[in-house]
Amino acid sequence: MTAVAASGARNSQAPGPRRTRYSALAISRMLGGHPPTVEQTAVIEAPLEPAVVIAGAGSGKTETMAARVVWLVANGLIAPDRILGLTFTRKAAAELQHRVRTRLRGFYRADDPGHEPVGEPTVLTYAAYAGRL
Repeated sequence: MTAVAASGARNSQAPGPRRTRYSALAISRMLGGHPPTVEQTAVIEAPLEPAVVIAGAGSGKTETMAARVVWLVANGLIAPDRILGLTFTRKAAAELQHRVRTRLRGFYRADDPGHEPVGEPTVLTYAAYAGRL
């Protein structure tokens, strides 16, 4: 199981639906990736509130989490340095970090080539995160 958490939304607004500039599909197209499935889109575009996603091996969890991070940042819902990704193994953490970093850079290049990103998400194992506490 892997978790991605986001805290401290950039804009404080009353709860309710937010309009977004980019859909999960639009970002996928910008980055030249495979379009997300209906189920993946629901996870990627889910509101900023607690949720549980149950999915088996090889179902695209890592890809979906990386896409969610990019979607949140692209739509200004959260600053990159306010995102924490947690997973059990170092291999999974490294893969998630690589995908997030690569896709965010690709998004910035496609959206605004002169954009200089400020901060990036933190991706750790549960044990490494606990050690930092």
